Amino acid sequence: MTLTVKTLNHRFLDIKFHGAPHLGCLEPLFVQTIKKRIHRGSVEVSLFQQSVLGNRLSEMVLDPNVVKNAVLEFKKVQKKYSLKNQFGMLELLSVPDIWKKREDSKNPRQWERYYGLRLQEALKKVLQLRTREGSSLKKEIAHQLRLLERVVVGCERKIPAFYRRMRKKFKGRLQKSMGALPLDPQKFEEQIAYLLDRADVREEVVRMKSHLSVFREQMVKPGPHGKNLDFLTQEMLREFNTFGSKVQDVKLTQQVVQAKSILEKLREQLQNVE
Repeated sequence: MTLTVKTLNHRFLDIKFHGAPHLGCLEPLFVQTIKKRIHRGSVEVSLFQQSVLGNRLSEMVLDPNVVKNAVLEFKKVQKKYSLKNQFGMLELLSVPDIWKKREDSKNPRQWERYYGLRLQEALKKVLQLRTREGSSLKKEIAHQLRLLERVVVGCERKIPAFYRRMRKKFKGRLQKSMGALPLDPQKFEEQIAYLLDRADVREEVVRMKSHLSVFREQMVKPGPHGKNLDFLTQEMLREFNTFGSKVQDVKLTQQVVQAKSILEKLREQLQNVE
């Protein structure tokens, strides 16, 4: 028998078992074992019998259940359609899964113990490989996070200048529309206060910094945090979208575009994080 375990990226835990029909009883054990070791990703477990040509005949035996069922089914068909052909060894040996290794003659409990240990060994190798890949991935995620923090700090520093440009721009438009009429300072201040309130993005910046802080805390904690980090990334993307819709300013819009690009890279990388 050949046991293989393959893992792929997936937002949730998706376990697929492929094996010979008589080994279907092992699927619940395999699923339970995998859930204890892996919490995210697509896991494919394959358990198949090798070709008879690849094994010594002394290691192979005919499966009595398959033989019995094959003979009974042939007799039913022969009787139903009045067939005169005889069902001999040549026809019997062509039946799929007619051969099995001697170890498969064990009872289901023996199978569970034997293949359960084989699965544990395979999972150990898989997790060692994932750990090595995770170490490199953690460094890349930390790098992207630093870039994102710089963008947030840059946005925060540019906000006062944005408000000054907005005030100057609105005053110029208002004076142009009024022509020679005098500008009422009180009404002007009321109007500019209303516009600045609508363009206030300080709350978005505070939430961005909070999400970044939680993200860093999650990265150093032991245990699976892939789903939580993915959620935080989505929340930060939502905050930047809101930020961008409020500020109609070229310099700040450039910052938003840069941040969204970094967040997209982060989301792709987090698909590999358990």
